[in-house]
Amino acid sequence: MQDHIENLVNGIFEYENAKLSLSEKKLELSVEALNPASGRFVITSNRERRIRGRIYTSTPRMRCGIVEFDDFEVEVPYQFDSTGMEEGDVLKGEITVISDAGETILPFVVSIIHSVIQSSVGNIKNLFHFTNLAQADFNEAVKIFYSPEFKKIFVNNDRSFYNIYRGLCAVRNSAANVEEFLISIHKKHPIRYFAPEEAEIDADEESAYEIAVTKNGWGFVSVQVETDCSFLRLEKEALTDDDFLGNRCSFFCMIEKQKLHAGKNYGNVFLRTPHQTVKIALTVRKKDAPGGSREKRLLYQRLNFELTQTYISFRLKKINVSAWAEKSMRLVQKIITMDDKDLPARLFQAQLLFSQNRPNEAKWILDHVNGEFEMKEKPAELYGYYLYLRAMDAGDGIYAEEMAEEVYKLYVRHRNSGRLLWILLYLDERLAGSPEKKLYMLEDQYDMGNRSPVLYIEGYRLFSADPLLMTKLTAYEIQIIYWAVKHGLCQEDIAAQVVYLAGKMRHFEPVLHKILSAFYRVFPKDEVLAATCAHLMRGSRTREEDFPWYEKAVERGIRLTRLFEYYMLSVPLARKDELPRVIQMYFAYDCNLDYRRTAWLYENLIRHGDKNPEILRSYEMQMERFAVRQVKQCHIDENLAVVYEFMMKKDVVREAFQENYSGFIFKHQLKMREGFRKFRFAAVVQEALKEEERVPIIDGRAQFEIYGKEYEIFLEDDAGNRYHEELPCEVAALFQISRYTEIMRQAQEIPIGVSIYMSEGRRHYIIIDEKNDRFARKVAESSFIREDYKREIRQSLLQYYYDHERVEELNIFLEGVDLEELYARERAEIAELLIRLGKYREASAIVSKYGTENIHSKYLVKLASRMVSDSEDEVDETILNMAHSAFRAGKYDMTVLTYLTKVYQGTTKELRNIWKAAVNFEVDTHDLEERLLVQMLYTGSFVGEKQDIFSSYVRGGACTPIVLAYLSYNAYEYFIRDSLMEDRFFEMLLREYERGETLNDMCRLALILYFAEGMGRSAPSAMYTKDRAEMTAQFIRDFLRREIVFGFFSAFAEEVEELAFYADRVFVEYKALPGSRVVIHYIVESGSNEEVNYRKEEMHHMFGGIFSRQFILFYGDTLQYYITEEVRGKEQLTRSSMIDRDDIHMGGRETRYDVLNDMLIGRALQDDVSLVDLMEVYRKKEKAVSALFCIK
Repeated sequence: MQDHIENLVNGIFEYENAKLSLSEKKLELSVEALNPASGRFVITSNRERRIRGRIYTSTPRMRCGIVEFDDFEVEVPYQFDSTGMEEGDVLKGEITVISDAGETILPFVVSIIHSVIQSSVGNIKNLFHFTNLAQADFNEAVKIFYSPEFKKIFVNNDRSFYNIYRGLCAVRNSAANVEEFLISIHKKHPIRYFAPEEAEIDADEESAYEIAVTKNGWGFVSVQVETDCSFLRLEKEALTDDDFLGNRCSFFCMIEKQKLHAGKNYGNVFLRTPHQTVKIALTVRKKDAPGGSREKRLLYQRLNFELTQTYISFRLKKINVSAWAEKSMRLVQKIITMDDKDLPARLFQAQLLFSQNRPNEAKWILDHVNGEFEMKEKPAELYGYYLYLRAMDAGDGIYAEEMAEEVYKLYVRHRNSGRLLWILLYLDERLAGSPEKKLYMLEDQYDMGNRSPVLYIEGYRLFSADPLLMTKLTAYEIQIIYWAVKHGLCQEDIAAQVVYLAGKMRHFEPVLHKILSAFYRVFPKDEVLAATCAHLMRGSRTREEDFPWYEKAVERGIRLTRLFEYYMLSVPLARKDELPRVIQMYFAYDCNLDYRRTAWLYENLIRHGDKNPEILRSYEMQMERFAVRQVKQCHIDENLAVVYEFMMKKDVVREAFQENYSGFIFKHQLKMREGFRKFRFAAVVQEALKEEERVPIIDGRAQFEIYGKEYEIFLEDDAGNRYHEELPCEVAALFQISRYTEIMRQAQEIPIGVSIYMSEGRRHYIIIDEKNDRFARKVAESSFIREDYKREIRQSLLQYYYDHERVEELNIFLEGVDLEELYARERAEIAELLIRLGKYREASAIVSKYGTENIHSKYLVKLASRMVSDSEDEVDETILNMAHSAFRAGKYDMTVLTYLTKVYQGTTKELRNIWKAAVNFEVDTHDLEERLLVQMLYTGSFVGEKQDIFSSYVRGGACTPIVLAYLSYNAYEYFIRDSLMEDRFFEMLLREYERGETLNDMCRLALILYFAEGMGRSAPSAMYTKDRAEMTAQFIRDFLRREIVFGFFSAFAEEVEELAFYADRVFVEYKALPGSRVVIHYIVESGSNEEVNYRKEEMHHMFGGIFSRQFILFYGDTLQYYITEEVRGKEQLTRSSMIDRDDIHMGGRETRYDVLNDMLIGRALQDDVSLVDLMEVYRKKEKAVSALFCIK
């Protein structure tokens, strides 16, 4: 810059200022947070010369690789530092280039872009876009769902679904969980599947059946295919999206015919999804061969079964002998029709004929059978049956005895034959008088595995005749009675005997319990009820289905040892009605139940305590001991919660509870609805906590702690699939947490759950006060809390500490804050807080690293002012950035302005703004004014206040070279560029000259022109004094000696005699770049002499880019001309004009040129007298000139 000033002082100017050109008009950068952005731009000028200058940036974030330059073309690398900025931030600034070719600004806009998730359907910016992707390509959506970047889309309205995402993404790479996520956020409905409800298949014609399935939605397809029958083999065990063509698919069920039986075979195929079960009922028919053995066998079995049932009805006296015989005969005839050689049927037919008093027909059958089958060779049972029928035919007692003896011998050899025993019971007279013997033989048959109802009848008939025959309850007696009960046979005397014997049993028999239950329904007596309960108690039966018996016994006042305990052990815990008073009183003295049943008992007493307050009071002592014991063992359920809350009035309970209160009061219990047992785990995701809590579901229940209002609950199956929408469960808090706020406030140890609860407010709006500040601080400092959650609490807590002047706590808390984990706005707030606290060094460190963005200007100016005071006049980039940022925001004080006036470097306009503010604050601006003037002169970029700045600078004690350079530059602008100048500028020029300073030619010419223009006005300038007139004349003579002459010199023709030489001249002047080739093309027309062709002459460069050509014109002459200038090797027409003699007004003394003009005028007017006189005058002047200027 010094060289430039010297050139101006010496009158060296650039006619045509160079202009800067940048390769970029604007930098628009998109940067990911924490990543730098870099690039390059090129500086050139429109003149082929070196350009020199400096580069500044409006923010330290933008760094240019070149600060100073001096070259023909400059490539400037730059890099932007995004440290501390966040997604969505936009920073605007500029790069300023100050050079001897001018000033220019390269604006830049840096946007911190959101991390964009790219997909095949475009960028995924929100959940709507994600849903579109899932609909187009579900597999790609699953990959993106589990990518680290996916969580970044949960902003704005989508933020409310983030906790659902946290819970469902915990199980990795589960497409089913992605499906559940879309359902839970209401972006889709579950897919519904449809298939035929039932179908019939003819196995003789088909070996497989095709099941068609349709679906009516999009999403993840996973259908489990199952069957409950063995004769079907499924082609697929699962259906996926690959199996569907559009919305349809099909699969085959292969029929394994070897596993079919003749007739109809029933089975089901199930299509199962988490949200639906589709049942397809299949009926597979298989024909038997005509006359096939199976069909006949089935018919034979059915007929025999009907025969047996008919006999039982007869023996139970439900039908008479005639009906029995008639129905049985029809059944037997059907059997014989099927096979006329069926020996058992023909023998039974003979028995029926005997019972119908048709002995001859019966005898014929027996004779025919004996002759045809040789009965002695037949099985013992058939032969014995034959002998029995022969005895019936004989009617002779002796023959009957012989037959009985023969049958007995057969039985001895075949003791496992129940049929032979039945024959003996009716044939052997020896057994008729010995019921004990009969009973023994029947029981022996049972022990050998015979379960024939025909023999059951015989046993029951014995007990019916004499219940006392039943002396014990073995398996046989129990089976006989149970069979009788099932058939509606209940005799009171038998029931009494069974009740009596049941009382002697030492173990539990389920069948006996059924018998006693049946007896009680028929004979509702206390004895039966007592026996039933006693029998249950022997088996330690405490199931809920056993409770009604104990309940009835208590209601009836039955006295049984430990009846009340069994009552309590079996009572359904879901019951809420009041306990019987006898139960209440019994356990008032001692309670040895397990803690869950005890808690239920106490809860029931508390629930109904207003009805029996004296009973409740009698329990308080043991309830107190119980509560303390359970609290110490950390037991909790819904009943214990009621007990704890009720007993909190006791000091000992309250003290024990306070030791571990947080493990109780936040407990919530999950209960599964009936029929939903496939879920194995429950998980809860809480807004505040980093980690989820995952607990097993046991017996349909699970417990977990919930601290705040924002949480989501999930159920998980064995495959790890999680479910959130429409869960088949209920969740309830075990405690009314609000009742324990006082305990929480008084506790010394603060568990994190308590801190969350006590500091929680409305979402995005947390109020910190003296009641919860320590809890909020615990949350803000905890490693278990999500950072997003801590942020809001942290900022509220800082403000609270500051507002309440809790400086020590505030300082300690600030020391523990990790700035790296904060958002930019939060860091700015902490910086502002530090400034308010007077911690300027700490605040400055934040600004230095993360920038001034987001910090209010009123704090910036305060920080900058203090840091300036401590900087010891050292230039610090951070301080300068703070000071200038505050200034641009309109915030500054005297300290900041003083600092800026001393050290700030920037555009002329920005320096001017600082100067104006500093003047208003009466800050010393001398250094700034000097920098401003030098920069304006160097760059050629001036501001409207330049003269005020210069005047102020001069008043403050100016540097002469700078003053002269400034005056020279403005003189050049005035003289060469025709710029307007104020009168005070010329006063300064004159003052400098009169002080003895040497003015260069440009300044002198500017003064001459200024005074010449003043003479052209009606009143010359008051500055044009006699002395200054002499100065001007001296200046003109000096120029004339150097043959520098301009047309405006003629204004001083009277003061400068030497100008008489130019009195007859007309000046054509043209301004162009010095060194240019300027040509004037002209024609002079005078009277009758008219030129046809233009003459051309190269114009003479007079001074500073002004080219001149002098012409002598007489009255009536006309000069027509045009000027061409050679530009880049081509001649271009730049100006054209015309000058008439009448346009010339030289003024001053008459010269020979004037006399000639007057002579021409006289001739034109035909004034011969005047013409002659003028000719004489011209002759005398010519003679005088010849005498004075003779050439030797």
